[in-house]
Amino acid sequence: MRRLVGGVLTIDKLGRCLFCMRAAFALATASWLLTLAILTGLGASVAVPAAAVATSLSVLWLAHLAAHATRSARCRLATATVEADGRVTRYSRRNALAFFAQALAAVAVASMLPTATVRAQSGCPSTHPYPCGTQHCCSAQALYYCEGYTGHVENWRKAGTFCTRENSDEDVADLRSNCAVFVTC
Repeated sequence: MRRLVGGVLTIDKLGRCLFCMRAAFALATASWLLTLAILTGLGASVAVPAAAVATSLSVLWLAHLAAHATRSARCRLATATVEADGRVTRYSRRNALAFFAQALAAVAVASMLPTATVRAQSGCPSTHPYPCGTQHCCSAQALYYCEGYTGHVENWRKAGTFCTRENSDEDVADLRSNCAVFVTC
């Protein structure tokens, strides 16, 4: 997608990393507290630049949340649900706003809570014994975990959620752009 700052930050990376979302929230909160301290101690003229920084950090955090919620809602709309009795439920566009709101609320809460440093390995079942990140398990050693793939590679689209060892630049770029959840193992 479009590059923002010399190839370091791209729009397609927004909302994919919970660590970055937590960091954006922590920085926004700290900058608002600093702005409040400056306002009470030094006056409004000095607090205006601090408020501008705090506002931009808040917008960054909100952009992360909106990108994640949009990607999650789009993935959920594209994925059919199989009920216990075997019925297949497909979602319509009418469900999009509700899915977006649920995902937005969930990721906002997750980005505000302190992180647990527990690896997935302790909770991986014997059928998928290899941890990938802190929450996912793979059946074999992998480089990447993808959930909700919506791209053009037929095998990946059929699987939807999978672990892979593919590591060419084109494959990784495709995974980053088309996975609702993309984790580097």
